[in-house]
Amino acid sequence: PDFVQLGEKAGFVKTKILATLGINSTEKIPVFCGGPDFVTALIGTNTLSVGKICDRSGSSEGINLCSDKPIQKDEFRNLPSVIPELFNVSYLLSDTGTRFTQWKNSSEWKNESYENCINYLLKNQQTEGYKIILEIANQVKIAFSKILEEQKKLLPQNSKTIPKLICTGGQAKNPSWMQFKSDVTNVELWVTNCPDAELMGN
Repeated sequence: PDFVQLGEKAGFVKTKILATLGINSTEKIPVFCGGPDFVTALIGTNTLSVGKICDRSGSSEGINLCSDKPIQKDEFRNLPSVIPELFNVSYLLSDTGTRFTQWKNSSEWKNESYENCINYLLKNQQTEGYKIILEIANQVKIAFSKILEEQKKLLPQNSKTIPKLICTGGQAKNPSWMQFKSDVTNVELWVTNCPDAELMGN
């Protein structure tokens, strides 16, 4: 089949699906195509104008900068933005979330919430789990510094913009982790009202 565009109407919800969801409707309910979660995260965090940055975290993590040109450095990946003639420059951390989850699932915290686990680790800095989250936060600090360095080059020299990163994904739902990450990186982190900014992007 042909590709469909972002926001294009693709069809209607099937009658049996409506029944499964307990929706009684005689009208047809349209289905619109969303984008890939990466694209909708950029839209939901408003990383759509030059100099805007977001941190999208899950099993991996990507720090994304909206730029008016590709940045040709080994550590960056360049993709077209959803805004014509702009680019998304990403610094990728391939396993930050996976590494922590693997540790958690092999520990006594396996069946506990991420929030309780992080709160405990922050109060018990001699633990293996704390060492892992500190290591991850330090990796993120390096990624932030490289992206923020490029952001400075994109903004006017007299710009008073305070570096601000909008966060989305699993980590954004954990205030303690967000604060710890902000403290280690010394960067102001913001979370949208709906921490799954991908949903807002859709």
